[in-house]
Amino acid sequence: MSNTKKPIFDTVFFKNITDGDESFKNELIDVFISSAQDQLHEIRKVAEEQNSNQYGWHSALHSLKGSCSSIGAIKLSSFIIEHQNKNLDLTKEYKISIYNDIKSILEETESEITKEKSN
Repeated sequence: MSNTKKPIFDTVFFKNITDGDESFKNELIDVFISSAQDQLHEIRKVAEEQNSNQYGWHSALHSLKGSCSSIGAIKLSSFIIEHQNKNLDLTKEYKISIYNDIKSILEETESEITKEKSN
């Protein structure tokens, strides 16, 4: 990961896209969390495959990156960008390590995003 500390979540961006609509804001948060969990599951599946190829890995990461970018989840999006295109020997151990980092950052992100939900 780069030395630059990225904010977890861009609240200004999020408020701009939801335009103060509380119902839309809550719905967007729920959809993000649900889809991010599905995408995380896919990343784990690809990471654990013995013979997964770089395309499968890139595609799984790319999907979550898009979700993160669309809601303002800056830290996770940036982390994925750093790792999705690396031309490394994609060993199972490497992919599982990256998956674990993504899972951890996603947990931070979900915690931060849910603070935006209306009570």
